[in-house]
Amino acid sequence: MIRTKGEAGTGNVVAAVTHARLIDQEVGQIQTLMTKVDELQT
Repeated sequence: MIRTKGEAGTGNVVAAVTHARLIDQEVGQIQTLMTKVDELQT
């Protein structure tokens, strides 16, 4: 579980969704980099 900005009850849904999308994008970038590293090592 990844904690994001905009905790429940604060009413700042836009910030929470924006932050969750940013985290998702960054995780995807890390996964891509890890795949490339694995390919280079083989």
